[in-house]
Amino acid sequence: MPWTPDEFKKKHAKDLSPKQAEVASAVANRVLDKCKKEGGSDCEGKAIRQGIAAGKRVSDESADILKDFPDIAMEEDIYDNFFMVEDVGIGRVTEEAILSFPGRELISISEENKTQKTMIVTFISSGWSKNNNYWSPEIIEDMVARINNGEAKTQYLNHITPPRIARGRQMEEKVSTALEAWVERKNGITYGVAKVMILPTPAGPWVYETAKIAPWEVGASIDVWGKARKGKIDGGEGLIWEQIGIMFSFDYVDRPGTNAGVNKTEDLKMGTTEKINLVSFSDFLTITTNRNKLADLFSKFQDYIWDICHIDTGEDSEKKAKIEEAISILGKELNKIDYLKAFGPNGDQIYIEEAIKIFGKDFVQSREVAFSDIPWTKIDKTKLPASSFLIVGDKDKKDTWHLPYKDASGKVNRNALCALSAIIETEQFKGKNLDFTIPALVKLKVKRLLKQAGISESKNGKEMGKILGGYLVGWLPDVPNLK
Repeated sequence: MPWTPDEFKKKHAKDLSPKQAEVASAVANRVLDKCKKEGGSDCEGKAIRQGIAAGKRVSDESADILKDFPDIAMEEDIYDNFFMVEDVGIGRVTEEAILSFPGRELISISEENKTQKTMIVTFISSGWSKNNNYWSPEIIEDMVARINNGEAKTQYLNHITPPRIARGRQMEEKVSTALEAWVERKNGITYGVAKVMILPTPAGPWVYETAKIAPWEVGASIDVWGKARKGKIDGGEGLIWEQIGIMFSFDYVDRPGTNAGVNKTEDLKMGTTEKINLVSFSDFLTITTNRNKLADLFSKFQDYIWDICHIDTGEDSEKKAKIEEAISILGKELNKIDYLKAFGPNGDQIYIEEAIKIFGKDFVQSREVAFSDIPWTKIDKTKLPASSFLIVGDKDKKDTWHLPYKDASGKVNRNALCALSAIIETEQFKGKNLDFTIPALVKLKVKRLLKQAGISESKNGKEMGKILGGYLVGWLPDVPNLK
């Protein structure tokens, strides 16, 4: 049975006000229901923790609004991340909440030419925010520097939340691109300000025109990952942010948690010398085994593809060739990363998955995948089409390995999939270490298929290798031209 506000307050959060308890119980019930449907563990504990965190985050004034939005993914993600920051010290937050929003100064508009539209946006201010986050002037200066160095260069309509990464940002959600950012100081407060150019997407002109006639309806909200601690400072108490790991973006929302929004809109004449300065492809392909660099890389790569399609001049065939070359280079860079070493056992493979979806590669399919359980030994592997194999390279010997995973009907064979998983996880074949590295994209595809096939993590990898035992021996050599 779901918790009532009174029950939740009495059993789990006696220090919450009645209105805060309404928010807490609504969020807790939503988290509990979702967790059970997804087969999660410690569902009740997770629901209670997130419910309490949500209740503590709201005032009685805002609780009347928030209690009606427990199943909005964005709000749920905010609470989850706030809890993670409190509990662990590191996490991701979006400075946004459905809270009362103060009025703004009317924007000034200059219309010389409607070719290029720009806005001046205040995206953060120092001190305590309405979400009880404390941002120091130094943190804001760091954010400004990051934008000028190409980080968080693109702004979107609303934040993206889990399953944010699985879905990926859609190009039509882009609103603007940052031209420059700077720091302003007034009455002891430090502001992060940026000049942005509106993009010709469905969302771009829509946000721009709204800001022109009703600036109080458009706010700016940051999406950052970093380190914070609970504490007291400047007469307030909450999360004091000490370090930014990555600034994913600042986006446009209707009710931000910070006092941030559009200051000015302007239509400027665009001359031939005022084209966007694109970040060179080679510059941002220099990545490290670091989740921040990886996320930033994909954001920039998506922007690069967008620019080729919609800004660059030239024939479609030239654009296609340029995109294919870019994808090829990106794939080589991604294969250099040791994801387990870089990100741990639950590393951010999902970022790779997002990228592949965006770039139209075949390694991740959005459609349903059909599976078969035919014993692999009964399949005539000499007659399988090329699409039945995953191909990986043996660089030292300049050779290739064809790893079969589908049967003749085109269905993914669960038995072959398990064997493939064992080879990948143990990095062995016939008891010997592989003399080449299986590409990250191949590993991702196998992992994705295992999940879709309903094969649990506990049954793959080394454990699966033991279960299969001698079954692995000889399952590849009976295919022509294979090891």
